[in-house]
Amino acid sequence: MTIKTAHAGHGGIDPGAVGNGRKEAEVARLYNSKIIQLTGAVNATDDTATSVNDNLNKIVAKVNAVSGNDDWNLSIHLNAATPAATGVEVFAYSSDSAGMAKAAEISAKLANVYGIPNRGAKAGDGLFVIKNTKGHMLLIELGFISNANDLNQVLNKIDAACNAIVGSFGYNGGTAPTPSPAPQVPSGTQVKVVGLTADMQRLNVPQFQQKYAGIYLANKIHGFAKGGIELNSIPQGHIDTIYNSLITDYKIPAAQVKKVNSTTIHVIGLADDTQRNWIPQFQKKYAGIYLGNDINGNFHQTIELNNIPTGTDAAVIRKSLAEDFKIPEHQIK
Repeated sequence: MTIKTAHAGHGGIDPGAVGNGRKEAEVARLYNSKIIQLTGAVNATDDTATSVNDNLNKIVAKVNAVSGNDDWNLSIHLNAATPAATGVEVFAYSSDSAGMAKAAEISAKLANVYGIPNRGAKAGDGLFVIKNTKGHMLLIELGFISNANDLNQVLNKIDAACNAIVGSFGYNGGTAPTPSPAPQVPSGTQVKVVGLTADMQRLNVPQFQQKYAGIYLANKIHGFAKGGIELNSIPQGHIDTIYNSLITDYKIPAAQVKKVNSTTIHVIGLADDTQRNWIPQFQKKYAGIYLGNDINGNFHQTIELNNIPTGTDAAVIRKSLAEDFKIPEHQIK
């Protein structure tokens, strides 16, 4: 488990929060530099912004240029409120179960290092860098710059805190993590997760699609950017059928349905909930009819991941399902 990118929040014309004689952007860069040193991650920090929006867009562009759907990315910040407000918290996308678990782990470790309250993992769906970047993005609020004790702890325990952060990903003193050996289970072209509740089945289908499609499986139907769904690898002769169905069956305005090329359609401008809900709907409607049926929830309490390419060890996906999604091994077939 490696950290692909790390960046310090704010920069350029934007200093971030200011308190107790320090600027958030400056303190965050002290941490980010240490994290880059320890991990070799790509530095996605921006120092050239001419506005807050410019800063955010440049950071997102740097992250998305190198991050895959399964990569880990860090955004370093400090909170600000009243002088009495205190504590550490870490934000992640709420439907990213692995991200929320890692956020909780890091928040607890930093609170222990600093000796300040652990505010825990928080849903950051509305935060620009979380909702617009690929992979797992964690936004770490180290402490409150407006609280003199928080700031003192943050400034005086940089090494210990950074080691706690990167240690959560398996790094040890600047050494890259050693991948755990895959469990000894039979290889194959199909994995099934069974015994799920209806709600978990609906939730996990798009999560599995995002995590494994395009990495281990052919990338057929998945969410992209904000409010977008891509349907690709469409066989010749079927693109018009799917295009017309999207407009007729889902009542999507034609302006939001784009034929990117002869094998790819983009549906854009969707609300967050609509994007998440329609990914499994599209997968069920079109996969196995016009597209390869890769990830679907078409059996009661079951999610099926099939068409795993030759040369890809199904054990890798089994291990990830168990570790990243906390699915008991007896439910993975």
